[in-house]
Amino acid sequence: MNRIRRSRAKRHIAWEQAELASGGFYAQNFHEVSVRYPTLTPMERRVAALVMAMLPSWKIAEILCIREETVERYRCRIRRKLGLHGGWLQEHLATI
Repeated sequence: MNRIRRSRAKRHIAWEQAELASGGFYAQNFHEVSVRYPTLTPMERRVAALVMAMLPSWKIAEILCIREETVERYRCRIRRKLGLHGGWLQEHLATI
């Protein structure tokens, strides 16, 4: 249980550090995704915000302190929730 809390705290801190480094760009993307797609979980919103920034999965994984395979799973879930069967998530999110 404590391990889970620590890993969540670590991801939260990593997100905040990435946000500071981006100068508010990721937060703007996060807000846009949150408003437009309220059914996404907070972590899915973070991944979507970073996808909007055109970051590759390995970089998103590094920023969020998760594995690249986990990022790919989040991308699949996001595509499914947005109804993008076989579509490009980046292209769709770029239209926001």
